[in-house]
Amino acid sequence: MTLLQMGSRGTAVTALQKQLQSIGYPLPKYGADGKFEKETWEAVIDFQRKNSLKIDGIVGPATQAKLNEKSSSLWNKVTNIFSPTPTPIPTPPPSPTVSIPQPPAPEAVVGVELPPAPEQEGGIHPVILIVGGLIAWKVLGKKGKR
Repeated sequence: MTLLQMGSRGTAVTALQKQLQSIGYPLPKYGADGKFEKETWEAVIDFQRKNSLKIDGIVGPATQAKLNEKSSSLWNKVTNIFSPTPTPIPTPPPSPTVSIPQPPAPEAVVGVELPPAPEQEGGIHPVILIVGGLIAWKVLGKKGKR
């Protein structure tokens, strides 16, 4: 890494100045002009002082690493404000088990044979069957035959 210090010029200085501006050092007189002069030097000195770094006004590996850390931290805070972590959607509880009633056992069949009606003199007998709540009927002929 190239050291940036008083008198340095170029895109690396412009990047440094923009980074300083992004974390609260406005550089109001010249801004990010690509020239490491008094305004930039004072911002670097102030940054080094506030971050317990060696105060020399030179941007070397330690100062650059701390600048990157602060920039990243600030960027993460801003990003989280505009795109917060979504709240997870809770998993719904399992559906209740539906139990289908089973038909009654065969012994639950009840049959009722009715006597022939007077108008049914031919010996026709209606029979009603009740199976587990279901009702069916059948007509039988003479002597219980169809």
